[in-house]
Amino acid sequence: MKYKGEVALLTAAALYGFFGVFSRVISFNIPLFFQQWTRNILATLIILALVKIFGRWKKIKRVDVKWFILRGLGGQISFISLYIGFIYLDFATNYFISYSTATIAGYIFGYLFFKEKLTRVNLVALILSMIGLLLIFRISLHADKLIYLLISTIGGITTSVWMVFSKKISGTYSNLQLNMVDSVLALALPFILSVIFKEKWTLPALNWLWGANLLFAGLFMATSFLIVFGFKYVEAQKGSLILLFDILVGVLLGYIIFHETISLPASVGGLFILAAMILPNLKFKP
Repeated sequence: MKYKGEVALLTAAALYGFFGVFSRVISFNIPLFFQQWTRNILATLIILALVKIFGRWKKIKRVDVKWFILRGLGGQISFISLYIGFIYLDFATNYFISYSTATIAGYIFGYLFFKEKLTRVNLVALILSMIGLLLIFRISLHADKLIYLLISTIGGITTSVWMVFSKKISGTYSNLQLNMVDSVLALALPFILSVIFKEKWTLPALNWLWGANLLFAGLFMATSFLIVFGFKYVEAQKGSLILLFDILVGVLLGYIIFHETISLPASVGGLFILAAMILPNLKFKP
């Protein structure tokens, strides 16, 4: 199939657009950390089986342990923050805030930890992100929503932590191994937090709620492997643009299922943010 990489990434983006729907449907009907660790049992077992089949495992060097832990913590905080954001904010606001803060944090982390310099294109993208973020905050800044706007911001920053610090180890360890460590941490950390907060545990049941939780697990498994597969055949710049399709899917689902609408100022802010994300992935002639 000629465009198998593009199709894989487009499918991954479309599936990830359902993140908000599952968050809103499951909500806190199953305790937050309890649903996480039970959901990740399946993911861990499947990836473990794949590791056994393909043998893509290297002993983790002591110097790299901190990067695995930092990346895993970033991923966990990001998931929890975005999950809460999708419950209490409209989909567009949560997407735009998290993506813009992830973009801004990515430039900062790149400069601090990888000595990456800001090109003129990246500087323009950074400014556009900040303008878009300010527009979204200005129109959404209500007392009852402020805490959730800040949580969404944390989600964006920690998403950047998860993505940026993978650069420290992705060249040494396979994507399968990175996914395996992520799954183990996504099982262990929520389990510990669930015990600490004394969440009520119930046996999984054959109902729509646990069915949604199972599908949610499948969504993350599918998107992880589709992204890994897709980037084997598609260059990074093109792949990054394709993955932006998840914002469109998420916003459309919010409109169709939950009847959410986007105000004109929010739309303008969102366009600034999308432009900021697209610009660095375009090739300009010197």
